[in-house]
Amino acid sequence: MKRLIYLFLILTILAFGFSFKPQPVQALTADQTSMRGLAENQGTFRIDQGNLTQSFKPSKNRLEAVNVYVRALGGADANVTLNVWDSIWPGHLIGSATGTIPQTWDYHLYYFDNIHVTPGQTYYIVLQANSGQAEWKYIEPGEYPDGNAMNGVDNFPNLDFGFATYGHDGDPTEPAPDNSNPADNGTTAAPATTQGDGEAPSENVSGDIAAPTNLKAADAPGDKGGAIELTWDASTTAGISGYRIFRSIKKDSGFTEIGRTLAIVGSYVDKPVDNNKTYYYFVRAYNSVADSANSNIASAKAIDDIAWILSDYKANSGGLFSSMSLWVIIGIIAFIFIIIVSVGVGLLIFFLAKKRDNKK
Repeated sequence: MKRLIYLFLILTILAFGFSFKPQPVQALTADQTSMRGLAENQGTFRIDQGNLTQSFKPSKNRLEAVNVYVRALGGADANVTLNVWDSIWPGHLIGSATGTIPQTWDYHLYYFDNIHVTPGQTYYIVLQANSGQAEWKYIEPGEYPDGNAMNGVDNFPNLDFGFATYGHDGDPTEPAPDNSNPADNGTTAAPATTQGDGEAPSENVSGDIAAPTNLKAADAPGDKGGAIELTWDASTTAGISGYRIFRSIKKDSGFTEIGRTLAIVGSYVDKPVDNNKTYYYFVRAYNSVADSANSNIASAKAIDDIAWILSDYKANSGGLFSSMSLWVIIGIIAFIFIIIVSVGVGLLIFFLAKKRDNKK
C-alpha cells in the first residue's frame, strides 16, 4: 500500500514539472543595422577624442539592445558608455549603458530595459569614453538609408558606423514613460535640440553661411498626432553652431523661432501641435556672428494615424482570455487536467488495493 502511495506522489510531481517546463529565452531580433563590410579595410574614429554618433530610425516600438563594432587602444581595456538620445524638444536621454571594451575588434552589445521608442523617428547612438582609449569602425560608403555617422559637429552623410539595434513591438495600449525632463536621466550632456526664443527671424543674415536645403515636413508616424517631423540637408558651411527652426500658420508671414538643433542634427520634431492644422516651416543655419538665408518653406499637418489600430485592438479584445497569453492558458488547462487525472488514478489504485486487502 505504501508503495502505491509513493508512486502516486511521484507521478503527481512529474506531472507538475512537465506542465511548467521553463520556456527558452527568446533571442534578440535585429531591427536596424549597418554591419556589412566591417571586416574590410575601413576607417575609424577615436571615441575618447569626441562624442561619436550614429543616427537611426527604429521600426519597432521597443529598443532592447544596441550592438557596436569597437576596440580599445593603448594596451588596456576601455570603459565606454553608450547613450541613446531622441530629437524631441527638449531633447533627452532615453537609455544609457556602460561596458568594458576589449583590445581586439569585436561586436560589443549594450542591453536596455525595453525602452520605448517611436517607429520612424530619428534617434542618436552616442559613444562616450569614460576611461582609456577606444575607436569605432565606420563603413565607407555607408549604405544604411535612415541615418549616418557624426563626429562632434561634423556630419558624414556617406559614412555609417558599425552598429545594430534590436527590438520588438510592445503592447500599443501601454503608455510610454514621461522623459520630458532631461535632468531626470542623471546626465549633463547637451540635448540634441532646444527650445527657440519665440522671436521673429533676425535680419542679421550673412551670405557667407550656406542655407540648409531640401527641407521636408511630414506627420510624425505611428502616433496619435500632435507632432510634425522636419528633415533637411545640412549647410555646406563648416563650423556652424547649429540650426534655427521657424514656424507659422501662414505661408508668407508670422514666422517665429520654435527650436534649435546642434550642427550634427538634421531633423527636428515640432511637438505639440494641433491635429489637422497646416503649419509652415523654414530653417536657418547660424553661427556666433549671423544667420544664413532661409531654406525652402515646407508644410504639413499632424494626423492621428493609430486611432484605428487602437479601435480595432479594443474591439477584438475579448476580455481575460484574449489578453492572456495563449500558451499560459493552455499550460493552466493542461496542469488542471493532469492533476485531476492523477488524483483519479491514485484514488482508483487506492480502492483497488483496499478491496484486495479486504478479500484476504
